[in-house]
Amino acid sequence: MKNNSNIQISNLFLAKNDLQICIPGSKSESNRSLIIQAFAKDRIQIQNLSNSDDTLALIAALASTNKEIDCGHAGSTFRFLAAYFACCEGKEVILTGSTQLKNRPMAPLIAALQALGAEITYLEQPGFAPIHIKGKKLSSSQPIEIDSSISSQFISALLLIAAQIENDLSLKLQQNSVSKTYIQMTIALLNEVGIAVSADQETIKISQQKIQFHIFHIEPDWSSASYWYAIKALGFPNKIFLKGFKKESLQGDSCIAKFMENFGVQTTYHSDGIELTSKSINISEMLFDCINCPDIAQTLITTAAAMRLPYSFTGLQTLAHKESNRTQALKAELAKIGAELKEDKGIFYLNYTNTYDFQKPIHFETYQDHRMAMCLAPLSLKWTNVTIENPSVVQKSYRSFWDDFATTGLTLKLQ
Repeated sequence: MKNNSNIQISNLFLAKNDLQICIPGSKSESNRSLIIQAFAKDRIQIQNLSNSDDTLALIAALASTNKEIDCGHAGSTFRFLAAYFACCEGKEVILTGSTQLKNRPMAPLIAALQALGAEITYLEQPGFAPIHIKGKKLSSSQPIEIDSSISSQFISALLLIAAQIENDLSLKLQQNSVSKTYIQMTIALLNEVGIAVSADQETIKISQQKIQFHIFHIEPDWSSASYWYAIKALGFPNKIFLKGFKKESLQGDSCIAKFMENFGVQTTYHSDGIELTSKSINISEMLFDCINCPDIAQTLITTAAAMRLPYSFTGLQTLAHKESNRTQALKAELAKIGAELKEDKGIFYLNYTNTYDFQKPIHFETYQDHRMAMCLAPLSLKWTNVTIENPSVVQKSYRSFWDDFATTGLTLKLQ
């Protein structure tokens, strides 16, 4: 929608036919492909590029001739650019971003780049944006140790520049790695362009190599697909067809298909996409580990809460360092629907009030977080008077979300 202010999506179950939804390309695949393309120029072509704010910010930054580059809220854009510009000889930039981005940790990545010879200085608070970079030829003389327990983006940023570094780059991953599937995605994309990578549980090695000609076709975004799984799980009566998705995916969030079987959603794979239909719901106690798929954790938790399912969740430690403190945001918003999210020794449990007025008006806050807005929207299937505050935040990853959501006919106020 062109203007999200004071819009009401009305007429419950107006949609009489099955839905066909075209979700944009994955921003995770897009942003990695763009960095590879920046090194290889015309040897790399990209099809179905994401139109998310994060990807548009990266495209603008790579084309910019300005000394100061503002990444907005885009954490992956900032981290990938920090590594990219650090190895661009003669390039001098100041990388900054929003107040929200300035609160996200950057120290492990910057320390690793400095160990490779990068000239980077902090301009405000040590360990956080903004930073000043003077690009130079980077060289590896010994293994680089990096904390991989905060964000996989630190690892991916280094892997994306590894083939440009003199001598073999050897990364030793300290602590327990989070979001490993995103590291595996980066390695798979590098393999597609002819970059050989040696990896085991603790060490990743890449030698200096030339990027080969390749055409990337970006798959639709599985994180964005999760909201359609939630819509189906919460009772949307018709079939939902999501175009372009495939069973064999680079995206770790494709596990949503398996997880959502417990919520009563069956996935059928076709040559041109996936079909979501209803099946029986698992009402037994279940524990979901989200350590490798944190971007779908909010969807799983809010959907379970709305369905009053006895599910619990672990692997949520990175959620505090995202666009918002997502665990705190979830606790606050789920309380509005009579669900309590409590933690005990790293496991998050849901407790429910015995009775709840489903006609009660609910105003959901989004905390400047796109995933909060989108994971809460499907709850309008259960609560008939829902308002989403600051809905434009979805542009960060899924620009057409509200237009697509409108096709369901669900009642929802955007304010």
